[in-house]
Amino acid sequence: MALNSINNNQSAQAALSNLMTTQMQLSKTQNVISTGKTINTAKDNGAVWSIANTMQGKVTALDSVKDSLNRAQSTIDVAMSAGQQVSDLLTQMKAKALAASDTSLETTRSGKSRGLCVTLSATATGWNWAAKFSPLD
Repeated sequence: MALNSINNNQSAQAALSNLMTTQMQLSKTQNVISTGKTINTAKDNGAVWSIANTMQGKVTALDSVKDSLNRAQSTIDVAMSAGQQVSDLLTQMKAKALAASDTSLETTRSGKSRGLCVTLSATATGWNWAAKFSPLD
C-alpha cells in the first residue's frame, strides 16, 4: 500500500504541484479582470505600484481642480449675463428718459408721460444697485 500513497507517488506530487500553480495563476487572472489593474498591491510589483498610486493621486487632484474651474466658469457666465441685462436695462432707461425730456414734444406730451419722466428720474437717483438688478420688476 505504500506505493499508492500520495506522499510517495511522484505522478500525484507533480499533478498536485501543477494544480496549485494553475490555481494561483487563475486567482491572479481573476483579480486582474475584476480590478482592471495588473498591479494591485505592492506585493505584485512594488515600484510600479508606488508610481501608479502617485499618479492616481495626481489625477484625483487634477480632477478636483478641473471641477473648481468649471464652477468658476459657471459663476463668471452668470455674472456676465447679469451684467449684460443691467446694461440693457440702463440703455432702455436712457432712451426713455431722453424721449421723455424731449422739448420738441412738449405741447403734445400728456400728464402721464411727464409722470414717467419724474418717475424715471427719481428711480435713477435712488436706485439701490446692490439690492436689485432691475428697477422695472
